Amino acid sequence: MSFSNMLEILQEKNKEHIVLIKSGIFYIATGADAVFINKELKLKCVCFKNQVCKIGIPENRLEYYLRKLEIMEMAYIVYEFNHQKEEIIVKYKNEGKYHKEKVENKLNRIAKLFPENAPATVKISSEKLDYIIEVTIPLDKRLVRAEVTNQDMMAALDKAVDIIENQVIRHKGRMRSKVRQNIAFKAEYEAIPVMEEQLPEEEEAILIEKNKHFELRPMDVEEAAMQMDLLGHNFFVFLNMETEAINVVYKRKNGTYGLIEPETK
Repeated sequence: MSFSNMLEILQEKNKEHIVLIKSGIFYIATGADAVFINKELKLKCVCFKNQVCKIGIPENRLEYYLRKLEIMEMAYIVYEFNHQKEEIIVKYKNEGKYHKEKVENKLNRIAKLFPENAPATVKISSEKLDYIIEVTIPLDKRLVRAEVTNQDMMAALDKAVDIIENQVIRHKGRMRSKVRQNIAFKAEYEAIPVMEEQLPEEEEAILIEKNKHFELRPMDVEEAAMQMDLLGHNFFVFLNMETEAINVVYKRKNGTYGLIEPETK
């Protein structure tokens, strides 16, 4: 794939960002991105016969111009090529005010499902050419979370919002069943601002098919990860010998490991 084709793909994927990609000692932008940088940052722009414009920011001046874009509240993304892994990586990224407003507008669609002023946490990261959107919102005593990967950031956010909406409606449906069994759940049930007519007629039952017992042995995190791999599992519960607390080590989607530690308030 040629450099120009690769840049076109990255621009199509990041339509709301100014896209820069490193070539030699310059970070290159083309098309509308180049024209914007020329007009706003006063850098020299070269335009060819086919109406395609190109601009290069010297490597030693990149951070200076990125700060200018941040002051202007512009969204940008800067790519480099990792020669060891032979893949394109994100070096710098800024979402800007415009993206923040778009994210807030997407989340407004599900605001009615949560208590007023419930804080929503949106984490936007990237892996190769994919965006990873993580949305977490507190719901009374619970946390609702969705994670979606997509090459289009807004499509990923739309999907995450859909997942959150379905989770909340399904949760209230299940809570309706809990209230019938135990009145202690009534306050939590009523705190979820979902209308009764939105709930499914029949709640999806939670079926526990198997119950396991095992010895909780003290070990460090690395030993727990090795034991998990030996068992062929994607998570492992153990007693952390350093903190004397019950921890969970787990395998992440990208092949690395994660650790869950209890936190008491």
